[in-house]
Amino acid sequence: MKKIYWFIQRVKHMGGAERVTVDIVNKLSTFRDICLIVVGEEHKDYPLDVSPNVEVKYLNIPYQYTNLDEHVGFLKKQHKHIKASLDFLKGVTYWFFRKGKFKKLISSMTTKDDILIFSSYDNYLMAPKDRRCLFHFHFNASFFFSIMATTGRWWHRRPDKYIFLTETTKDVVEKKRKAYKDSYMVYNPIRFPRKENNEYYNNELLFLARYAKQKNPMLAVKVMKELKDMNCKCHLSMYGNGFLLKDITKYVDDNNLSDYVTINPETKDALSKIRESDMLLLTSVFEGLPLVIIEANSQSVPVISSNWGDAAKEVVIDGENGYMIDSVDPKAYALKIKEVFDDKEKLMALKKKSFESSARFSDEAIVAKWKEILEKEDNINM
Repeated sequence: MKKIYWFIQRVKHMGGAERVTVDIVNKLSTFRDICLIVVGEEHKDYPLDVSPNVEVKYLNIPYQYTNLDEHVGFLKKQHKHIKASLDFLKGVTYWFFRKGKFKKLISSMTTKDDILIFSSYDNYLMAPKDRRCLFHFHFNASFFFSIMATTGRWWHRRPDKYIFLTETTKDVVEKKRKAYKDSYMVYNPIRFPRKENNEYYNNELLFLARYAKQKNPMLAVKVMKELKDMNCKCHLSMYGNGFLLKDITKYVDDNNLSDYVTINPETKDALSKIRESDMLLLTSVFEGLPLVIIEANSQSVPVISSNWGDAAKEVVIDGENGYMIDSVDPKAYALKIKEVFDDKEKLMALKKKSFESSARFSDEAIVAKWKEILEKEDNINM
């Protein structure tokens, strides 16, 4: 069997792609030789929860380069526009001149018999031409064909294979780009043990995401304003971090929503927060496969979800594991939430069906699919 080198972006303030990658690596490390390469800096206060079977290496590239878009966005939010522009140019220059150096470094760390799996555009910039490179694409087809992603592909070599998160994304990309035909597809796994739970938590809603534009937390607090105006007795607990924290805090204060919304920092115990909720509220602008949805469903928590991309209807099945709101109007979300909370029988039926629907994302199903993919790769020679 070939050795696998799997790349993630960072360990501090890990996003969904990093968390799910670590989980997959841990699951596969029982029967595969895997080295996890962290592109960003090592942080003693943010240790990686990896299996002892997994080798870990850090490239220690500074945060402002590994997460350039996020860094620049944070500076703009602070109205430091000149510094944001300068740091953006500095970041582009950094990658332009050092990209080749990192490719050579990765080639020196690996052999032609190895499999390299990358989890983001930022780390795929380092994919060397003389290695078998797979791109585990954690976004949807709309983002794949966006200007940002298309421009990103000019900067790097074509992957030997894409690994998409949903059948819908795979189908859309393959129909539009014949060169990517026969790509792989595997759902992300559930990190937590599945548990059916029929308890009622007094109309408790949960928002579990970064306070960033992609996750659209401002829409979540606006939904709560609508629910307050409808006199719907409920509460939203928010857990995350990001540069929109001040904005959502100000909105809650300005609209006297303290009884309806509690804003918390990022939690290290997502499982308990999910298990203490009646419904998940997801307001993302775009996603590939939101891990938080399937994790919530695995604990009998249905979702009220935005239409976050082409695969949304593949993941969110109305009346089964929640409801998809095909609108950016907070009132549309509020009306559906109120409808469910006003009918406890409907809520309990949703809880039961949500748990049942999560079986397709079970460890057994996902590990079996990864085994199939890696066995195919074992039989390919560079």
